[in-house]
Amino acid sequence: MKKQLTHKLIATAAALLTAGLFSTTTAQALVAIGPLNYEINKDGTATVNCYNTSLGKSVTIPNSIEWNGTVYPVTSIGEYAFSESYLTNVTIGDSVTEIKKMAFGACASLSSVTLGKGVTTIGLAAFQGCESLTKIDIPDSVTTIGEGAFLSCYTLAEIVIPDSVTTIESMAFDNCDLLAHVTLGNNVATIGSQAFYDCPSLSRITIPASVTEIGFGAFSACPLLLEIQVDENNSVYKDIDGVLFSKDESLLHTYPGGKTDSFYSIPDTVTVLEKFAFHVCEHITTISIPDTVNDIRSGSFYISPFLTSIQVDENNSVYKDIDGVLF
Repeated sequence: MKKQLTHKLIATAAALLTAGLFSTTTAQALVAIGPLNYEINKDGTATVNCYNTSLGKSVTIPNSIEWNGTVYPVTSIGEYAFSESYLTNVTIGDSVTEIKKMAFGACASLSSVTLGKGVTTIGLAAFQGCESLTKIDIPDSVTTIGEGAFLSCYTLAEIVIPDSVTTIESMAFDNCDLLAHVTLGNNVATIGSQAFYDCPSLSRITIPASVTEIGFGAFSACPLLLEIQVDENNSVYKDIDGVLFSKDESLLHTYPGGKTDSFYSIPDTVTVLEKFAFHVCEHITTISIPDTVNDIRSGSFYISPFLTSIQVDENNSVYKDIDGVLF
């Protein structure tokens, strides 16, 4: 599944590029300075749009460039600007506010990234597939971490999300094999679907009071995840014994994959099991479903290899079990 997700992002982006859907109509000139090519935009700014790998593997993106006697601030790194290059180190100037789609995607040798203090948006798959990236400091200017931004950064071990970030989009840190420590800032409002999916080294996560939306599978397929803790002041979610629920306990969102209990009885307050609720739970063998549950979403028990029995209360009007099989 992890490689399919990676390939899907690359294929989608490549298709858009081939179709000519990435507009450059705002550029009034293309300029080459050192190893970098820039678009001079009509609004008086510059965008890095290409990199000449033959001129070095370490790059500093300046705050501004001069062309024809005029100084242009460098405000963005364009789509695919460094994608699939042999870049190893990059320092981004403080004038850059946006890192666009796949800007550093699939830079397998990229091991050091210094983000400028002006970056607000890390775009779709911006660092996807940077296999050598072990650490990145996200500055407190960033507000959005885009879809798949760090997907398949296999060696990324720790991430601190600053208080400036409000949105972590779907699959942002999906398939980060060594990601063991995650700190979420106090203003994160949205955590997208599968944002931290398939992070096999992640053992604990704390949801701050600010979070109002968590997509399905955000913390699923994490086989070492022992508990999900929720700040008691959160108005939308809560945890009970490390299991993530809606505040009113009607929705069971995520059962941590690393919990070692073999039996789990779903509380009788629950009416809905979220998609991927028990996805890749390697210790659980038996689940008891009360008569209150009327909506079991797709993939709720997907890839729980030792789950041998699902028991449904005989008074449940929607579901039943026959010899431990759910119907």
